[in-house]
Amino acid sequence: MSRLEHRINFVIPERFFDDANSLGWPEIPSGNINAITDEVLTQRCVGSMNNWVVIPYIYFRRAGYDVSHSPEPLDDAINIVSSVDFGIRHRPVRPFIVACRADCHEPKLANWVFEQNNLNKGKAKISWTPHFPQPGLIARKRERGAELSVLGYMGETSNLYEQFCDETFLSALNSMGVIFRHGKRSPEGDEPVSMHDYSNVDAIIAIRNLTLADVANKPASKLVNAWAAGVPALLGAEPAYQELRKSSLDYIEINSSEDAINAIRRLKDDANLYNNMISNGQARAKEFTVSEILCRWVEHLNGPVGHEFVKWQRKNGAVKSLLWLKNAAADKIARKVYLHRRDTGERPFE
Repeated sequence: MSRLEHRINFVIPERFFDDANSLGWPEIPSGNINAITDEVLTQRCVGSMNNWVVIPYIYFRRAGYDVSHSPEPLDDAINIVSSVDFGIRHRPVRPFIVACRADCHEPKLANWVFEQNNLNKGKAKISWTPHFPQPGLIARKRERGAELSVLGYMGETSNLYEQFCDETFLSALNSMGVIFRHGKRSPEGDEPVSMHDYSNVDAIIAIRNLTLADVANKPASKLVNAWAAGVPALLGAEPAYQELRKSSLDYIEINSSEDAINAIRRLKDDANLYNNMISNGQARAKEFTVSEILCRWVEHLNGPVGHEFVKWQRKNGAVKSLLWLKNAAADKIARKVYLHRRDTGERPFE
């Protein structure tokens, strides 16, 4: 793997190191990265900061890269930040910022933006940098064969369109001998995170009733994780899924509970289709391994991001101050527009 040509610094506020917090990372300031196993990552892999900053930092360190972390951006480094956790009051004038955009407006305060999908391909100072795959993912048991008796939803149930949670849909599943299982995204009381465990899941479903502004920012993580887990995916008509689709075996697109029932019936009746979707998904998953995505990060950081960093370092303080004022104003407007469109825009099921 290529070496890094510039200093890379991950901005992690100190509150994320609190060992009293079940999602904290006390191992990082102590330098005990080896103690952060995939099992540990599985239980803490929640939220923008963890997924976009902490986990990439850990993977870079595991791969032998000499990257750093700090609570504030550094003047002499390419600083990686979470857009959700990085606002105007966190943005000094001088540092070079790469904002990893989660579910929020385009971060105008950044010098460069890493996007969760490729919908803004060709736009200046933006790169598509997929999420790393689900840490500690447990694949479906091979001995289950072409059986389809468990339909899983991996994530917060509040994000699943309500039509797929009502008794009519669940009864229709039961009539086909299929039960619905929820893989938890966050720990609840004594129950740990379980959205990584596909061992007894035969297919997954993911469909949301989001506005265009909201869905346009979403990643294709549920599809990529399904590929890696060896389960067919029934997914809503989201752009992030559609842009990755190369064949009908990648996933089945659904727009209603009736579509979902018909798709499940097809998969139950056609073992060849079921097995072909699994084989295809396992091949596609090779495009999104930790090593592949880490290579993508390095290519971006050494390439276009690095070029912009060098140019930024040559600017004087007065120019940087003027750009800060301009971008701070633009960021406020972008945030206001995004929130309005996210909350009031048209939804597919209304």
